[in-house]
Amino acid sequence: MTGANFEGDPARLRAFMLELDDVSAQARAIGKDMREGLRPNMDWCGEDDPYARSAGPQFRDTVETLSETLDALADAVANINNGRRLELAAITGATYDALERISQLQRKTDDVTNSPGGGKSH
Repeated sequence: MTGANFEGDPARLRAFMLELDDVSAQARAIGKDMREGLRPNMDWCGEDDPYARSAGPQFRDTVETLSETLDALADAVANINNGRRLELAAITGATYDALERISQLQRKTDDVTNSPGGGKSH
C-alpha cells in the first residue's frame, strides 16, 4: 500500500537541533551586543531640552522593545528545540521498543526451531 509515511531520522534531527542552538545563541548575542554598543550613546539626543525630553524616552523605548524582541526570538527558538528534544526522545524510544519486540519474537522463533520437534507438529 502506498501513501503518506513518516520517517524520523535521529541523526538529522540532532543536526537540526545543533543548528537551532546556534540560532538561539546568535539572537541572544545580537541583543547583548546591541545593548552594550548603544549604552554609551543612550543620551545622544541631549539631556534637558524639549527635543531630549521627546526623543530620549522614545529612543530608549525603541531600544528596549528591540532588545525584548531579540530575547523573545531566542526564547522561541530554544523552545522549538525543546520540542525537538521531546520528538527525538519519542523516536528513539519507539525505535528501542520496536527492536526489543523484534528481539523477543526472534527468541521465541529460535525456541520453537530449536525444540526437540524442530518446530514441526506431529
